[in-house]
Amino acid sequence: MSDAVEESGQDKVQGRNSLLPKWGWSGLIGLPILVLAWFLNEWEQAWWNNTLTNVGVTSLFIIPAAIIGHSFSNWKQSVNDRTTAAETKAEAATTEASAATKESQGAKADVEILSNALSASEGRLSSLDSIREQFLAEQVAEADNEQEIYAELAKRGDRSSLLHVLRHGTDTGLISERGLRSPIWETGLHYRFYLEKETLLVIIENDAGHELAEFAWDEHIDEITFYKKLLKAVQKLGAYQGVMTFDPTQNMESIAESLEYASRFRSQKMLMGTENVRDIIEFVEGWYITEEGMFPKGREHYLIEAHRLWSLDWEEHIMGKRWDVGNIVAAIAVARALHASKNPAKATAGATK
Repeated sequence: MSDAVEESGQDKVQGRNSLLPKWGWSGLIGLPILVLAWFLNEWEQAWWNNTLTNVGVTSLFIIPAAIIGHSFSNWKQSVNDRTTAAETKAEAATTEASAATKESQGAKADVEILSNALSASEGRLSSLDSIREQFLAEQVAEADNEQEIYAELAKRGDRSSLLHVLRHGTDTGLISERGLRSPIWETGLHYRFYLEKETLLVIIENDAGHELAEFAWDEHIDEITFYKKLLKAVQKLGAYQGVMTFDPTQNMESIAESLEYASRFRSQKMLMGTENVRDIIEFVEGWYITEEGMFPKGREHYLIEAHRLWSLDWEEHIMGKRWDVGNIVAAIAVARALHASKNPAKATAGATK
């Protein structure tokens, strides 16, 4: 059937391409009719001559009419063909535009999904950044609060701030449970600040820790009144060096600065020597004396253990290193006096007796 349709289509194309349609050639019959009319005229058959002449001429008119009709039909068909082709192209363009629109919508949807994913990711990152900032800020604030406890003592120097320092320092293991000592300038004496339950005791003792005087700093006693008591005790012990030489507020500043530094240093556990910064007894001439021994400020990893304080001439050894670590001579004298019970020579002598 397809072959028949194809042949029919071909015939139509051929018909459009020919000069006349098949029926148009019928107009040629007018020629023999006119010839016959001419002969009848010769035979003096006027009526038949006129009649056949009219028929022949009329038949010949079929040819130009067919030509005109055929041309018009071809033009009309051409217009229809172009219209159909244009419509086909328009449909194809519409289909392509629709497909492009769908692709565009799909791409837009993909972009929107990606944008939403990025927004969600940025939201999570933003949230994570906020959590990190808050978490780290709280750690910094906690460390700052601890150091502020010690800094407050240097600002106020009163009983309340001293109590706070002793409580917090003892609870965190920074200060020795036996209390905290501080040297009285140029006297060979020391304060020991000690908490006995809720009572704040201030003891005056020598290098070795032997008690020479004791005072309870009650809450109803103001700073000036209490410092005067300490002054009279030093005078009574014969250690007073003269006017303007006795100043307990300097002891408060020294305690605050040394503990604030120690607290800040040991908060960074990755630093060498942080394990040594604990159970502090006293800060003397740039050296921390602890229950375990002594080490210089700034070189916390260099711990001289208590039982090794007499093992060699540490004064000469440290000075030979040319370190800027304070006065090793004064500091080690105090450390040896405090840790005299750990002197191996005395232990050996006791065993021999």
